Amino acid sequence: QSTWGFQRSFNGSLMGLKLSTEHPGRRRSSAAGGQEDAYMQLYADERQPTVCLPAVNSFTPRPSLHAANPMAYSVSFGRCQELIAQSHLVEPTLLLPSISSMTLPCAPDNYMTRRDIACDVIARMVERLSRPPPPLSTSQTVPKQGGLSMVSFGGKFASDLGLVDNEALPAIWRQLSWSGESWVVPGWHTVSQKYISKYVHMPPSERPLLLLYLLLDSTPLDIHEFVQSMEEFNFQFPLCVVVGLLGYGPSFDTTMAICQTHLCRRYNVILAPFAAETNPEIIASFFCRFLKPQHTSSS
Repeated sequence: QSTWGFQRSFNGSLMGLKLSTEHPGRRRSSAAGGQEDAYMQLYADERQPTVCLPAVNSFTPRPSLHAANPMAYSVSFGRCQELIAQSHLVEPTLLLPSISSMTLPCAPDNYMTRRDIACDVIARMVERLSRPPPPLSTSQTVPKQGGLSMVSFGGKFASDLGLVDNEALPAIWRQLSWSGESWVVPGWHTVSQKYISKYVHMPPSERPLLLLYLLLDSTPLDIHEFVQSMEEFNFQFPLCVVVGLLGYGPSFDTTMAICQTHLCRRYNVILAPFAAETNPEIIASFFCRFLKPQHTSSS
């Protein structure tokens, strides 16, 4: 692992994914007959910059929480789907916040912490990436796929966790220090520099799409610099970003509002709010919609 510090003063999509429950503050429609399934709908017309995304709840209905905004504003879902479909290779990388707030519960009435949910989500994604693609012929030997490239960030430091599979995940998880505040730029710089050093000499048409998964449970203190750095990277290299929000209550609402303002107006960023979500399968299923083992580049 390589760890480095980053110092800087701070100047202060979803088509066809079936969810198990409704938004915590939303009443069931009588026309729906009390049906608990909610469906996320996408307005594909880019002139309407809105992705309709209910912030999902856990297995059983809860009393109304401090209502999370059920709308994720983005013009990017269709564009990202096109970029992924057109890319001959997709390189998925996950940015994990190993910060103190990740030790808090995901929901007010559940003991599952956000880091517990994150670990389970990662394990499910790694399992999907480990599945070999179908052979083109019966005589073809199919190599085993790699794991998920991961970088953790906490405070003003980042750590390159390398290519993580389910065998290595428990040991890596035990080594993480869950402390500090949310400064995402050190982690992003680790991801982007690793990608650039690996692919800068390749012709632009042959470079894989960097598919960045970013888990957040609080507002990054350097979100302005993060957005600027992403845009500079994207001038030269293909990039799609999928942001998953964990947590609940006022902090969740604030983080979502700031992400909507600063991230979701970008054409290549998708925001997925998982308010009070304690079912990792729901999060992992959405993330894995963008993974195609036969199109995945191993790090």
